[in-house]
Amino acid sequence: MAVVEERYVAPRVNVVERENEVVIEAELPGVSREQAEIEVREGTLYLKAHARAIGGGGTEGAYRVQERPGASYYRSFKLGDTIDPAKIEARLQDGVLTLTLAKSDKFKPRAIVVN
Repeated sequence: MAVVEERYVAPRVNVVERENEVVIEAELPGVSREQAEIEVREGTLYLKAHARAIGGGGTEGAYRVQERPGASYYRSFKLGDTIDPAKIEARLQDGVLTLTLAKSDKFKPRAIVVN
């Protein structure tokens, strides 16, 4: 029996740090909400997604050229102490997954009043 090895592509990302949050935007073309898996475990955020091949061919014929294959995506991010894992939000729109990671209150800037 042949063993099929699953290969992953690291999605391209933008990471932006703001005063109260970190935002990660990951390109996941062809991925639906149901195909995206996001998990936080032991201080690391794991992103895994599978996109099916785009197009048909169907049962009536065979591909002669297939430049739009499916893909499996995988990426991980070390969160550290600054992120509150309970306050991570995810949104997928137009092939871009946006993760908003709220900073822990103890790491947010705080103004000190001078008396």
